[in-house]
Amino acid sequence: MAQNESLYGQYHSTSKIGQSIKDVMRESPNWVHLSDPQAESLEQIATRISRILVGDKDYRNHWDELAEFALLAGEVSPANLPTITKDIVEGIASDIKKDQDKKMLPKAVTLAV
Repeated sequence: MAQNESLYGQYHSTSKIGQSIKDVMRESPNWVHLSDPQAESLEQIATRISRILVGDKDYRNHWDELAEFALLAGEVSPANLPTITKDIVEGIASDIKKDQDKKMLPKAVTLAV
């Protein structure tokens, strides 16, 4: 427990700050429009922010996790789905081309991009 407190701060203080941040977020106009993954990512980010403010501000894991949750929210954003789909299709097309170049697939196998 002592090591956890030095890294994450006292649980009471961390939870109070985290819940305060989350309360402000939940009162914002766009909160009801967030997807579950977006809302969860923001809540996890709030928890990491509270750990930084109360615990060890230099603990690398706090900052890494904060960034990871932000990236996760961005990946599942509906605005990014066409980009993700395009990236997947382009990746598959590239793999097919490589296999054709290696004579592993006949030229008849194609994928429209």
